[in-house]
Amino acid sequence: MDKQQMTSHIMNRSSLRTLAFALSVLFLVGCGGVKCKLASCHPTAEEYQQTHQIKVGDSKLAVKQTHGLIWGGVLWGMLAEDSSIVEVSYVNEGRSDICYLKGLKPGITRVAYINRHSHAEFSDVAEKSFIVEVVE
Repeated sequence: MDKQQMTSHIMNRSSLRTLAFALSVLFLVGCGGVKCKLASCHPTAEEYQQTHQIKVGDSKLAVKQTHGLIWGGVLWGMLAEDSSIVEVSYVNEGRSDICYLKGLKPGITRVAYINRHSHAEFSDVAEKSFIVEVVE
């Protein structure tokens, strides 16, 4: 191998390492994050039995999902069994989707985390739902 070929070979290896590093950084930056505020994102059996209270007219932050550069996968949200007691609403703030629960009238219902990309009927998620009590 002459000097020019060796220099070219070394530059190619260096370029490949730089590219691999840049792609790794992009992958990590590209990932978003989710914060489940009502209960943990992967609740225990005990958490499913806890009652979460909301006052009539108040909104409670339930889920905040920040999107990275790479979109797709799970789009977190919530589904209420009785939407006349608790309203589920979404707000987009830049790269974040935020889910709120609002107490509409006194009563008890159940809510569950869902993937909004594959909207579910409540009966599909009822076994993994939380108790929400709306009080005056």
